[in-house]
Amino acid sequence: MKHKKKLLLTLIILLFIISLSIVTITGKTYTVSIKVDSNDISDYNIKIDKKNIVKIVDKNIIDNTLKIKFKSIHTGKVFISINDSNYFHLYVHKIGVITYNDFFGESHNSIVLPISILIVLIYILYLLIMSYKISISKNLYQYKNVVYLGMIVFFIFITINQIFSCINYSGLSNNIDNILISSSSYLKYTFPFVFTISILMIISNIILIKKEGKSLKNLLGLFSALFFCIMPFIPDIMYQLSFKLKLLEIHNLNSIYAYIYKFIEVFTYELIVYFECILIGNTILGIKVNKYIPKFNKDYMIILGCKTIRNLYHRY
Repeated sequence: MKHKKKLLLTLIILLFIISLSIVTITGKTYTVSIKVDSNDISDYNIKIDKKNIVKIVDKNIIDNTLKIKFKSIHTGKVFISINDSNYFHLYVHKIGVITYNDFFGESHNSIVLPISILIVLIYILYLLIMSYKISISKNLYQYKNVVYLGMIVFFIFITINQIFSCINYSGLSNNIDNILISSSSYLKYTFPFVFTISILMIISNIILIKKEGKSLKNLLGLFSALFFCIMPFIPDIMYQLSFKLKLLEIHNLNSIYAYIYKFIEVFTYELIVYFECILIGNTILGIKVNKYIPKFNKDYMIILGCKTIRNLYHRY
């Protein structure tokens, strides 16, 4: 397992270096493509509000598509208009990379970043499946089997999501938005299942408390069930509260706080999805364990979890 972790870390570092190198080297130019009616290049007046940030190095029309190639000069944000009808922004970063319409928007060859993430996710999913198979072959009744299965469900979800993000890629910011939308949809569609399981957990915990009394360990199931019931509403509550904090200005898309909030929002959604996947893994494995019939070739049986009643022998 240590060897696999080292290999995974090496893969992540290698892909990160390659992706960053490709984006840094090729991302200093960016070509904007716009559908047009006329094939005469002189019909299009291109205005750049700041001449010292980007410059036009090439422009032509191919198949009714106006292609304008820009090259970065200095760091900053520039507003560009074509015939006062088509508008867009270009961001030039400190390393010279140009992004389109957003600080984390699309840049030349930036598709290598989500593809690198997808490769890492597929490899992690492979490691989890192999580890799960080895673990259940040794012993079906292990807590780590629940974790493995839950993480498999979680990584299947984010891997599928990443595949669609690569297919419809239009910048890292759009990629993050797709994660938010898919995570929100996932929580919406899994809520009936999670709510039903939570209610069953509450009923089971109440029966346990009646039989064994109140204690912190006996209340854990109840707390967990309430957490799963409230959990899907946390992002909406967080969103409503954030707009009341006017100092953060998250409604301003150009504010650094908007990006910080988006990162926190994505992390919150993914954390909630992860816990729900662990719950789903626990439920699936619980059904599998209950259906498992052991071989009747044993000489003895040990029952764990049976509490001995105090002063039992004094009753007889």
